Amino acid sequence: MKKNNLFLFGYFGFNNFGDEAILYSFINNLNKINRKFNYYILAHGFRPYSTQNINYVDRNNPNSIIKAINKCDFVVSPGGGIFQDVTSLKSLIYYTSIVFLSHAMRKPVILLSQGIGPLKHKISKILLQHAFRKCVLITLRDNYSFELVSNLTLNNKKYEITTDTSYAIDIEELISASQADNQKNDLTVGIAPRYFKNKLNPIFIGKVANFIIEKYNGKVHLFSMFPSEDYEFNKNVKEFSRECEIINCKNFEESIIKIHKINLMVGIRLHSIIFSALCGIPSLAICYDKKVEYAARKLEQKYVNTDKLQLEIFTLLEEIINNIELEKNKIVPRVSEERLLCKSNFELLFNVIGTN
Repeated sequence: MKKNNLFLFGYFGFNNFGDEAILYSFINNLNKINRKFNYYILAHGFRPYSTQNINYVDRNNPNSIIKAINKCDFVVSPGGGIFQDVTSLKSLIYYTSIVFLSHAMRKPVILLSQGIGPLKHKISKILLQHAFRKCVLITLRDNYSFELVSNLTLNNKKYEITTDTSYAIDIEELISASQADNQKNDLTVGIAPRYFKNKLNPIFIGKVANFIIEKYNGKVHLFSMFPSEDYEFNKNVKEFSRECEIINCKNFEESIIKIHKINLMVGIRLHSIIFSALCGIPSLAICYDKKVEYAARKLEQKYVNTDKLQLEIFTLLEEIINNIELEKNKIVPRVSEERLLCKSNFELLFNVIGTN
């Protein structure tokens, strides 16, 4: 009997473009094999798919969650940074409880492309230790996550480094031939900001935008990678840099199409860096979190940590803009490597769930 019912959990349904891209990439790649899957997706209110084989499960309804898991053959988290306690300890408890519940119901649990940490609380490490022991497959998206998991005692449980699931997105499927031929004669720089500890605030991002506009006569496009949080931030940035243009995107697909038209991304959110790389666009990563630094390093893109912003960012921008073709040439081989690593995610998955 075929086991085709998958329960998917992650930070889905909030229209965070990074997490929605992970979900899309996972489902799209599974749908390409000769096998019909039914998906039960743990989600909030944003529900972009309406096909017959996709069912949404209210993440706030325990009875619905239990019923959905019971219908499924495997429980899978296709990626993201859900196992951390910086946002909230409650969030980590919530997601580890999905693992414990699934295991208690004798459902195999698979964790793919996980970004782990930061972990501030001792209880978080204990919860993850016990939760990860109950999984049949674990892959991690970066070295930082690997190091954190290596410090947990998992009783010889195997885990591997791969990469973010969104690297499996087929850009050619999203971008038409006419869009792909788009000319980039004028300098257009995207900025994908987020607030972080007063260091990344609208005044500072406005200064960065004004530097690009005044020194290079460039255009600046402000991207909201998580609209419910970033759009108001970008409106405030525009108060300090009135020549900026706010780019409104309904979903991650639209953001990739818009990113494809710029020359450089100043990215704070992780998936602004990844989307840019997929489009062959160089980036300057502002690292508020280890995951952003690791992504930039893997792609050989320049980055600056938040404690050195004032000292380094303008010099780095000059270096990139003055050598933009050189920076672009670094991206293609690195993205090819990431795509191969991402492919191994699915190979490992199919070893567990089968392909027929």
